[in-house]
Amino acid sequence: MLNKTIEIQVLRYRPEQDDKPLWQSYRVPFTDDMSVLQGLQHIKDEIDGTLSFRWSCRMAICGSCGMMVNGKPNLSCKTFLRDLLPGPVRIEALAHFPIERDLVVSVGEFVKKLESIKPYIIPKEPRTLAQGEYLQTPEQLEQFEQYSSSTVRTGPELHGPRRAGAAAPLQRRLARRRPRGAHADRQRRGRRVELHGGGLLLRGLPQARRPGQRGEPEQGRERKRLLPALSVSEGSHDMSSKAVPRRPYVRPMQGWWRRDPFFVRYMWREATALAVLVYAIVLTVGVVRLAQGEAAWNRWLDALQTPASMLLHVVLLIAFVIHAKSWFEIMPKTMPMMFIGGERVSGTAITRSGWAATVIASVVLFGLTWWWRS
Repeated sequence: MLNKTIEIQVLRYRPEQDDKPLWQSYRVPFTDDMSVLQGLQHIKDEIDGTLSFRWSCRMAICGSCGMMVNGKPNLSCKTFLRDLLPGPVRIEALAHFPIERDLVVSVGEFVKKLESIKPYIIPKEPRTLAQGEYLQTPEQLEQFEQYSSSTVRTGPELHGPRRAGAAAPLQRRLARRRPRGAHADRQRRGRRVELHGGGLLLRGLPQARRPGQRGEPEQGRERKRLLPALSVSEGSHDMSSKAVPRRPYVRPMQGWWRRDPFFVRYMWREATALAVLVYAIVLTVGVVRLAQGEAAWNRWLDALQTPASMLLHVVLLIAFVIHAKSWFEIMPKTMPMMFIGGERVSGTAITRSGWAATVIASVVLFGLTWWWRS
């Protein structure tokens, strides 16, 4: 029984009638096992058939149903309505991408950047089927498996000029493992992306791995309703269909991070790096005063003992702790993989080792300072 309802607010953009996106609200019945994607499908099937959005596998693999849910990028197929109670649920197209229609974004620029870094492994010497498969050790597999087992993330850093963004670490990881030359160029040209009524298909993938190729028979029925111009662009002879003019809406980028609490917190966290610069200046002044003589050095020490200086040091200490926490949490993702006794060192162990090293170094420095003053 669908005896519960939730309000879903969708940012709509219809290029044939809208100059800019507008919010539209729907009341949707749901059960505890319904995802946001199923809520959108209910709107399209039962309430408003003009709503457009992409989806394909419904298994959190293809990434076609990515959209902003309550201000955060998520896969709508694995985001459940029960976790968003009491609502309303605000859904809009992925941020920082031009909006083609409603929740459908233009991914042309992202695809160009993705192709430019070649985020896949290219063998130095191609092998034929008769020569057999490529062999690799478990250690070699471990080096790149974490980068190949999930959908490539899109985001604001991927939609700026000359930015490879989140895909850049993958590029650096694989740069030493891929060859240069004609074979690499042929491999890169072999990957092309096409728009499909159900989502994006990578032509370079084997048929069995393409998203949306099985288990979704209803996609064929949704094809014409996704983009009214799709049948015309494919050469359909149905003259009753009128092509919708392509007029992507580009959302303003100025101050985009201030509109989302998540990114506001992110920017404040990144700003703690300035505390390191401030204290580096304080220490540099101390060295200069030491070089100027005992009187200048004593004046600098007296300045450090003023209430304003003590307050500054408290603020800087808090910023240092937050900054260190950020670094230690990201260490497992940026460091080369480490193995002890054939077992990979866990990310938790790496983070805790960073904190342990900080505590030990601090205790040693305090001990040396106490010993020197006594």
